Amino acid sequence: FFRNAMLYLLLLPLFPLSVSVLLCQLSLIYAKVWQLLPKSSTIVEDRNAIVIGCSINGLIAAQMLTRHANKVTILEREPRTTNTEEGIIPVHGYHTHVLLRRGIEIMKGYFPMLEDEALVEGATTLTPKNMHIITEGVQWAQEFRTPPIRILGCARESIQRILHRHVLANEKIELVHG
Repeated sequence: FFRNAMLYLLLLPLFPLSVSVLLCQLSLIYAKVWQLLPKSSTIVEDRNAIVIGCSINGLIAAQMLTRHANKVTILEREPRTTNTEEGIIPVHGYHTHVLLRRGIEIMKGYFPMLEDEALVEGATTLTPKNMHIITEGVQWAQEFRTPPIRILGCARESIQRILHRHVLANEKIELVHG
């Protein structure tokens, strides 16, 4: 009941304001409790998964699927090179990519050392105030007035290399080239 947002939107006008506020508060409490519950593995015997592509999305999906499958196979169209990390970085791999705080927190559940390794590889911690650094040096008309948040900015190549290294270290994941 609490997880269906559309039902809320349909039912809220039918209740007095106090009941509507109560329902909203209960749904927020439920959502917070749901987030705090341990994320247990739900592996069913002989369950296999296939991920197509060794991009950032494919690597993250493969790592996430290991909690639900015994074996995950990544199918990559590029042929294997002598260096396992070569050949997987796209042409735009050197452009700056930004990871917001919540995304980093979620990814730490699957790649615990992601932020530390990214910082070692040259990532920069940014705040909204200095975001103009990565937007071609354009100065904003006015200063951001947001709460202080940390943003991680680094090259896609670095992110993909870190994820690739972690995925290859996982014995449940197999990478098939060509």
